[in-house]
Amino acid sequence: MKEAVVRSLEKVFVEGFPADDVVKLVLVQNPKWGSRDRRFIARSIYDMVRYIRYYAYIADVESMPQRIEDFQVCAAVYWELTNEVLETDGPSEKIKTRQPLADAIPAIKESIPDWLFEKGVAQWGDRWLEEIHALNQEAAIYLRVNTLKCTVDQLAQQLRKDNIPFEVVQPTCIKCLQKVPVHQWKTYQDGWFEIQDIGSQHIVSGIPFRSNSLIIDACAGAGGKTLQLASITKNEANIIALDVVPKKLEELKRRAERAQARKIQTELITDLTVSKYSKTADVVLIDAPCSGSGVWRRKPDDKWKLTPNRLSELQALQKKVLHEYSDMVKPGGMVIYATCSLLQEENEAQVEDFLQQHSSFTTVDSSYVLPSSGGDGFYRAVLKREL
Repeated sequence: MKEAVVRSLEKVFVEGFPADDVVKLVLVQNPKWGSRDRRFIARSIYDMVRYIRYYAYIADVESMPQRIEDFQVCAAVYWELTNEVLETDGPSEKIKTRQPLADAIPAIKESIPDWLFEKGVAQWGDRWLEEIHALNQEAAIYLRVNTLKCTVDQLAQQLRKDNIPFEVVQPTCIKCLQKVPVHQWKTYQDGWFEIQDIGSQHIVSGIPFRSNSLIIDACAGAGGKTLQLASITKNEANIIALDVVPKKLEELKRRAERAQARKIQTELITDLTVSKYSKTADVVLIDAPCSGSGVWRRKPDDKWKLTPNRLSELQALQKKVLHEYSDMVKPGGMVIYATCSLLQEENEAQVEDFLQQHSSFTTVDSSYVLPSSGGDGFYRAVLKREL
């Protein structure tokens, strides 16, 4: 099993596979492992992906691990520190010597590339340490109650009946207090709720949507926020979900049917889409492609794959979609620009640049949801078109 962990780390850091996919694959390939062994494998892979720089430093690996031997010594350090290696009498002298040194260097202790650590400190100051520490913790499971099919009280009553520990953290948001097989529940299959992080739910909450309005979700993906919009507007708004990936829109259709979200229309983006809907929408949601720095808790390998060049490419794409897709909102309507990023150049800087070039828009609201509050990190700006 330990060899499987080491090989999995190689797949993530050398071959570039997403950590989620690697964990799923190794578990599928070894169906005879018991539940305890499967937890050991998954926990070891995710923990080491999160903290690989920390364990590499203690193991005295000179740079980010790339060789199988590097992953082996890093894994040995991890298992020793977490008491997974029961045949030892305690930490080795090397670990006793190097662990305090690692703990004294914030970027190493929280295991983040230097350039991202420095960028975060420049923007957030000492608060950045709290946020990157939060992003290294295991993500909680949040449920968004689908009020098209049930109430919070009804779902809570069923959870109590099933002996599932939970907490109602917002009017339509429930936090599960332990890891549970949510997808297997009949209430999930019946569409009573969607799995959606509390930070993600913030993006379209608290906005006064009018009945019979036209809402365009311009970067809908598989439709988590699209379905939330349908629930908030009680199936009274017309919602058009756009994306460039057909498979995601097909998944959205299946999810909408399960949720009884009846007024969602899916459409593949083409070169003619913006002109087709020019100045027609009451609300345009632009959940822009981004670095994902607010969701490293769920995708810890992304912080190692992000580069300054890739960040620049994402900024150019964000600028393009904001400037182009905003044309679909009509005078008096709103653009909601959102990212799952904590980096200023993807957020406030993009909005400021947009407003400088589009004098007909003004800012109604601009806010962050930070990982230290319990969920993922998100940014939202609400912009109103005056003319």
